This record gives sequence, structure tokens and C-alpha cells, in this order.
Amino acid sequence: MTNQDNPIWLTSNVIKALSQETETTVERLAAVHLDVTYYQKSLEPTMYRINRNSKDVLKKAIDTQCTSATPLIIQDAADKTVRWCSEFVQALNLCPWAKLSLQSHNAIRIKIMNQSIGTDAMEQLIRDSALELISLTDSGDVDVNVGITFVIALGNDDVDAGDQAFAFEEFYNFAIDLEDRMFDEADAAHEQMEMNEDDFMPMDQLLGDKVTIAPFHPAWHFAIEGEAGENPLNYEKMSPFPTVSLVRTSVIEEAGEEVTLRIGQHNEEKLTEYGSQRLGALYRENVLRELD
Repeated sequence: MTNQDNPIWLTSNVIKALSQETETTVERLAAVHLDVTYYQKSLEPTMYRINRNSKDVLKKAIDTQCTSATPLIIQDAADKTVRWCSEFVQALNLCPWAKLSLQSHNAIRIKIMNQSIGTDAMEQLIRDSALELISLTDSGDVDVNVGITFVIALGNDDVDAGDQAFAFEEFYNFAIDLEDRMFDEADAAHEQMEMNEDDFMPMDQLLGDKVTIAPFHPAWHFAIEGEAGENPLNYEKMSPFPTVSLVRTSVIEEAGEEVTLRIGQHNEEKLTEYGSQRLGALYRENVLRELD
């Protein structure tokens, strides 16, 4: 139905029309067309991407009676992610690029999928999002230094869906494995080009060179001695929902290893200074909006 280089998008109005024609709820269609995008703040997504296996997914959704999160729950997930960026990551200066991304027009994209569709669908969404990010930044539509995409996996039950979505170990292993495979694909493509003396390589084979992905998770914990929940460094990678971020690799490479090391050192010092108890209170209040 679609391919990586030319994904097909549906507007909210088209989704509503399809809902009437097929007698299928908008929420279920939103789960089937699972790449929900927010290019502007609204009570419903701006666009839905057609899943290349949408017929199979729709059959699965009907057979299992699985439902998508409502538009308000999806909006809540987007809001929490933006608050995480602005009122936690930026507030603690955990990422030197966060402020510029938040202040730059059209720099942040949020893609939301239902975790019940599985990691294969999330991988495809990440790959499509990487191609989109490359296109937008290469064309100048988005500043390469601030463009970032978040791919989020919502759970299947309620507003606190992050608790049900992808267990940490499963999600972490999925993201690391995907990153390794993307690197291997890029290396193989370069080797093939050298052997064939052909300058053309499909962009989807070069994602490991062009885009850097990083996983975040509500239950993130580093493999450090002691109780995982008591380690303040976990908050460096803790997000409201299982999330993979995508940025252009060139931005990180241009910053250099010395800057990357300084960022890591700063984050360790800042998070240790705050401590788990203070960080937890800040996270609950400013990101999750949970009042003690």
C-alpha cells in the first residue's frame, strides 16, 4: 500500500469519512493507521499514516476487540512528552539542544502508536520517521540542528498507558538491536558501493549513518549496584512513555566527543546533586502533573 520513501497520509477528515463508510470507530481506525502526527497543537491528530499491513491489522483489531486510546488520551501523551522536554530535560539542562528545539518552529515531531501493534510496527514507524527527518532537514524545511522526532508507544488500557506499554528490558533490547542493524545496513551499503563503484545508495540503507536513535522509558534503570529506583541517574533516560528519539547524526558528530563527554559529566553531577527524591517530585509535578 505504501513504501518507505513515499508513505501515504490521511487527514482527520478522511479518517472520519472512512469511519462512516466502514462502520468502524474513529478510535479503531486511529489504531490501525497507527502513525499519529502532531504538527500543531489540537485536540486530535493532524494526520494518520497508512499502515502497510493495515488490512491485517484491522482484522486483528476486530478479532481481538482491541481499542485505541481516545484522541484526548493521545493528546495527553503528546502534552506529557512536550512537558518532559521543556519542564524537565530543558529545566535541568540535560540536553543542550532541547531549548533550541522547543523554541524553533516546526522542529519537534511526535509520532504515537498503540503498543499492541508490536515492535515490528514500531520499527517501521521509526524507519519511516528517519526518512522523513532526513528529507525535512536536507530540504531546509527544518533546521538540521534542532529537528527531532519522538516515536511513542501508548498502552492499550487507559490514560496511564505508559505503565502497560513495552516492559523496559524488551523495549531497550528492541531499540539497541534496531540501532545495531541500522549500522550494519549502512556499512554493507558502503561496501557494496565501493565494490560496484556506484555512487547511488537508497537512503533507507543509510539510516544508520544519517540518523541517531535513542531509547527512553518510564521504568528506565541503569545496571548499577543498588536499588534501581534509588539511582538518580535513571532520570536522564526516564520518559513518560516508551519513546525513541531521532536526531540527525551530523549534529552529534559536529559537536564532537569532548562535548558529548561534558554533557554526560554535567548530567551525572546535576542529577546526583538533586537526588532521587527531589527528581521524583519534580518529575511527577512538572511532567506527569501528579500532585502529592
